[in-house]
Amino acid sequence: MRFPALSILSGAFLLLAASTDAPAQWRDTQRALRPVPLPTSNYIHHRSESYEPVPFERLGLGGLLGGLTAVAGGQLAYQLGGGGRICGDDPCGLWYGVASTVVLEPVLIPAGVHLANHRNGNFSLSLVASSAVGAGALLLGQRVGIGPPIFLLTPVLQVIAATLVVRATSH
Repeated sequence: MRFPALSILSGAFLLLAASTDAPAQWRDTQRALRPVPLPTSNYIHHRSESYEPVPFERLGLGGLLGGLTAVAGGQLAYQLGGGGRICGDDPCGLWYGVASTVVLEPVLIPAGVHLANHRNGNFSLSLVASSAVGAGALLLGQRVGIGPPIFLLTPVLQVIAATLVVRATSH
């Protein structure tokens, strides 16, 4: 059932409303469309003279704590995935533990280094460097076939990469 009176009334209301405030609305639209000035060099962070670098040992400790947190997350995933119960040839939770550690490590190691550096430095660039080291180690371990040695060396290389990137980008 159609209501022609309702559509006529609503159309008349829209015409009246649009015609009364049109000049004010046009001025607001013109004001909103003005070009915005580009940001100046105030937004670029330069090294200040008061910045004191955090010692490498402290940054390494932050990365170590991030790595231990990733291992704890892997252990939690191992337990939630079935633990040592045997599924086929391997323990049920083994895949969950290894996969979650591999995923958490490139994120938590740079986070620990970044927090140890008082949140100075480029965290996202450190994250990219740590992920690149982890991916390179996975590929190398798969190609060459040296699994355990490369997987034990990977977190150390990730801590070094994250520390160097955070230190180089600190202000």
